[in-house]
Amino acid sequence: LQGSEVIENAATLSKNPRTLELLWQEYKHGIDGRKSAEQFTTAERNRTTRVKQTYYRRKTFWDAIEKMIRGGATCQTAIGRIRQIYGATTSVTNVLMDMKSDKRNGFHPDLY
Repeated sequence: LQGSEVIENAATLSKNPRTLELLWQEYKHGIDGRKSAEQFTTAERNRTTRVKQTYYRRKTFWDAIEKMIRGGATCQTAIGRIRQIYGATTSVTNVLMDMKSDKRNGFHPDLY
């Protein structure tokens, strides 16, 4: 890889995280050698429509986890609460879509 390719790939998001734990790991630590989403600059978040849209969709989840952690929960407890509310077998995509919908309506009452 050329140096510019490494930089380009450093601020990308995974295409299809299979678990909420992986989604949280992507935000806090990065996955597959990528930069953590938490450390993305505004320019990196807005570089392409795909990154911008994906980041925006996932941000509601990341914010909810962070809020629960600030309230004293662990990340495992917070993810467990989200699974309890949105369904243990619900796909990551559907959890994100449901959370986005709930955000527009004032968040799910059991979330916090």
